[in-house]
This record gives sequence, C-alpha cells and structure tokens, in this order.
Amino acid sequence: MINFSFIWKWIKKKEVSSLVQAARDSFLRYIVAISPIAEGDIFLKNNIGVKRTMPGVAGITPKDFDNLLGVVSDKKYDVDDIISIKNLR
Repeated sequence: MINFSFIWKWIKKKEVSSLVQAARDSFLRYIVAISPIAEGDIFLKNNIGVKRTMPGVAGITPKDFDNLLGVVSDKKYDVDDIISIKNLR
C-alpha cells in the first residue's frame, strides 16, 4: 500500500498568478436563459444554458446547473438574460 499522506506533504499547492486570475474573472460563465422564460416557468435543460458574460456581471455558476433544474422562476427572462439567485422560488 502507498502512504498517500506522506506523498501529499511533498506536493506543492498550485497557486494561480494574478494575471491568470484576472483572465478567469473576465471570462466567467454563468447560467442564462436560452429561450424566453415566463414568470412561474420551471427551469429545464431546453430553456437554460451556460454562456460567457460581460465582466462585472454575476449570476449562478455552471456548477449549479443541475441544482437549478426543476426550480420555478419568480420573474420573466428574455434570451441571454442571466439567471440570478434572488429570482428563484
């Protein structure tokens, strides 16, 4: 058996440079409406998707895509509107 705890002590943690972090922040992806969504509609795979957005705009990250499925919207969304947490039931 390999003692992984011994190996992990010698592996250096990966650090992200400020330039890389800035690039990541400027190309963030968020969940958006890919078809019109009316107030009270349920989020489904055919009406939401993931797209890059403008810098400074925030929404729900792609890692929460599956958690958003089946949730009811509290507002109307047009195509490419960013889905935000405050508009969910």
